[in-house]
Amino acid sequence: MLFYRFISENLTSYINEKQHEAGEKSFSYSKRRDEEAERGREQILEEKASAKGTDSENDMRGLFDDIDVNSNKLGATVTKRNELLVKLMNAIGDLNLGNYGENSIDLFGDAYEYLMTMYAANAGKSGGEFFTPQEVSELLARITLVGKTEINKVYDPACGSGSLLLKFAKVLGKENIRNGFYGQEINITAYNLCRINMFLHDINYEQFDIAHGDTLTEPKHWDDEPFEAIADLAFVMHALSWLATNGTAAIVCFPGVMYRGGGEQKIRQYLIDNNFVDAVIQLPPDLFFGTTIATCILVLKRNKYDNKTLFIDASDEFVRRSAKNKLTNANVKKILDCYAARKSHEYFSRLVEHAEIAGNNYNIGASTYVKQKDTREIVDITELNAHIAHIGKFMSKELQFLIYNTPHEDIKVDVVIKDETIWLTQKAIAKLFDVQIPAINKHLKNIFEEGELDEKLVISKMEITTQHGAIADKIQTKETNFYNLDAIISAGYRVNSSKATQFRIWATKILKEFIQKGFVMDDERLKQGISVFGKDCFRELLERVRSIRASERRIWQQITDIFAECSFDYDRNSSVTKDFYAMVQNKFHFAISGQTAAEIIYLNADRNKDHMGLTTWKNSPDERILKSDVTIAENYLAEKDIKQDLIERENSFTMEEFSKSVNEFLAFRKYKILTDKGKINKQQADNKAEKEYKAFNQTQKITSDFDKAMKSIEKKGKEVATIKHGKDYKKLKNGNIPVYGSGGILTYVDTYSYNKPTALLRNLFYIETPFWNVDTIYYTEIDSAQIAPKFFYHFMKTIDLLSLDSGSGRPSLTMQILNKIKIPVPPLSIQQEIVKVLDAFAELEAELEAELEAELEAELEARRKQYDYYREKLLSLKNVSFKKMAEIVYMRVGEHIAATKIVAIPNDSHKYNCYGGGRIRGFVEKYSHDGEYIP
Repeated sequence: MLFYRFISENLTSYINEKQHEAGEKSFSYSKRRDEEAERGREQILEEKASAKGTDSENDMRGLFDDIDVNSNKLGATVTKRNELLVKLMNAIGDLNLGNYGENSIDLFGDAYEYLMTMYAANAGKSGGEFFTPQEVSELLARITLVGKTEINKVYDPACGSGSLLLKFAKVLGKENIRNGFYGQEINITAYNLCRINMFLHDINYEQFDIAHGDTLTEPKHWDDEPFEAIADLAFVMHALSWLATNGTAAIVCFPGVMYRGGGEQKIRQYLIDNNFVDAVIQLPPDLFFGTTIATCILVLKRNKYDNKTLFIDASDEFVRRSAKNKLTNANVKKILDCYAARKSHEYFSRLVEHAEIAGNNYNIGASTYVKQKDTREIVDITELNAHIAHIGKFMSKELQFLIYNTPHEDIKVDVVIKDETIWLTQKAIAKLFDVQIPAINKHLKNIFEEGELDEKLVISKMEITTQHGAIADKIQTKETNFYNLDAIISAGYRVNSSKATQFRIWATKILKEFIQKGFVMDDERLKQGISVFGKDCFRELLERVRSIRASERRIWQQITDIFAECSFDYDRNSSVTKDFYAMVQNKFHFAISGQTAAEIIYLNADRNKDHMGLTTWKNSPDERILKSDVTIAENYLAEKDIKQDLIERENSFTMEEFSKSVNEFLAFRKYKILTDKGKINKQQADNKAEKEYKAFNQTQKITSDFDKAMKSIEKKGKEVATIKHGKDYKKLKNGNIPVYGSGGILTYVDTYSYNKPTALLRNLFYIETPFWNVDTIYYTEIDSAQIAPKFFYHFMKTIDLLSLDSGSGRPSLTMQILNKIKIPVPPLSIQQEIVKVLDAFAELEAELEAELEAELEAELEARRKQYDYYREKLLSLKNVSFKKMAEIVYMRVGEHIAATKIVAIPNDSHKYNCYGGGRIRGFVEKYSHDGEYIP
């Protein structure tokens, strides 16, 4: 349409000019009424607008054959197509291109180039196949024009839309290209676009010769011999055959042709040995539309003045814009200056003798000759190892960290919880009570000297990591005194009693929660995103909470309570008391089963038994067995009701007296009495149980209360949701509606396939906004009168869809299998409550996931640096011989295997890894290699 506007304005200008010459100075063809404009139309067409029977006929033939105004791409109906065409015509009509007679035709050409750039950028591969980015075209043109002010002709054997040809007119001026522009293009659409582009840039038909066809098999210019094979270097040889003695060819190549063997190596040898290769320029990746690969420019000359080849590594010369890499003017200038100077520059270019290239098997990849700059961080390995050791040591401690905020939030203090109390440094105490450190030091000293507190009981040495005071970016670790809550409050009352009271109230609440649960949720730290948890922290915390309620803990607590009340020599923290508790438990276990607690665990824990040998556990009989359950002896025994008559009496006694009474009680009940600690200790028993649990837990199945409650109201999936296939999106236009595939969002289009809340299957996604899905993933039309879409989504997450995968088809999880899944359908009000709870947990899980990643980031980064350091040191070998890879490694290609023979889940018949595309594609029945290989 832009070309139609150009023709229209061109013709209007021609008519006006003729009328002005005839004396009608005020004549304006565009202002004439239609019936007036119609007069003389045929004569004007014959005289000016028709190419039929003229020299330009071939250049104009079929120019608009590729235009289809009835294409469904413009709209599904005639009305829609007409509406879009009107919008396009209005938009092109509104372009401010000035007056035709007063401006260069390049305004039309530039507008046309811009529109094609936008199309190529948005259409991806389909649009980029005929369009070279402007900055790359300019670089290619300027490389071939170095040292030239005029040339004979310019030729592009794969000219696309002509952008590269026209760059020569822009750079050199079309008047300095004596014999015109030549090109050939296989794509009919690109061929037509190229001819239009020539006209729009005021390149007359006499100045260009653009042919349609395959350049390699049917060359249309001169008498070139067709090439037998369509290979990457075929265009290179074609360009060389076309090249004049004083000409220069610049060819964009894929990197593989620079180093591959076989016929391509022989061609490279021919080019080098005959001194045709002037330069090789490595370009950045992701410059071209439709591909992210890093291409390179091969520069050929027939008449060089030296026997060397210049290699330029410009892979870092780019800026990132609009999801693509771009060459800036500065990048282009740097490359051109280096090429023109033909000199070596460290880390950027190198002039190489042909003998060296021959010694490298005629590998002409730039990275082979231009040394890469080492930008890796210099690592002090001694300091790094010490830091890693400190991280591991520090993370293994039973510590928890919280943030204390004063009521007005003017002071924040990091608090440590350890041994069921709170700890702070002197610096933190001073900050808490808003005084100087010397004041706190003085008060603590007085507290200890006056005997108010025992210094040994309220101080604990802990390691802390801080920035080095003198060396930037260096950390240091040192032991520091921490003071417990008693010391903090005592000092606080002496300097600021109100703040001490506030802190005591907060600390008492926190410690109560900690003692009851075994941990404290720090809301402030969670809000700030400060990670305080290890990798499996919350699973372990869950086990600890449940462990507190387990039977052995209850027995322990009962005995603790009894002795706290009845024994006048009771001290809960003494080792004697703890040993006594263990002895009492052991005696009861031995009395009941003839085994100690450790022996019961060790002899009964078995992954192959039902429930791992347990007769009961915290969440029995249907919920998951926890790691904490398997180290409790009572859980392996049948239920027995042992009345503890003696324990219920309130007489005062010593622990020794009670021990004798236990023996008498058991003898009276005719139980065998334990006289030692047994043959197996507690550590051995726990190790055995945990080892068995690790294997058992991989396969244990549970039936939760939720599952039991839902079984009575189950329906088949097809009764509550209709599963729908996806469709290809490639014919759709760009927009803001997401396109989902099995891996998530692929791109964005202007049309949706569904616009209601749904769950995508097999890889589960929940979507509430309009979307399009491709044929690798299903969407579900959910009957919201029966089931809430979000409830359906949460329930489907409990199903192991991967295990149902049949291994073939698109998607391989068939609709038939999905329709058989039974789905619970409780009342909608209950569904909404369940969704509310699960959404809250999902949100918390996402927050915790982010925290866990942050928690491990420092250690992982340190480990990576450590690995890189040792790899560099260990593999930087000196005084050893080097051999070519072919002398020590035998490379073998793989075999083709049909996708239908590959399954996603290994089984008895398909158990061998199948590698492809840098990953394991799945599992197959037979193997092709059985040794140690690097795929």
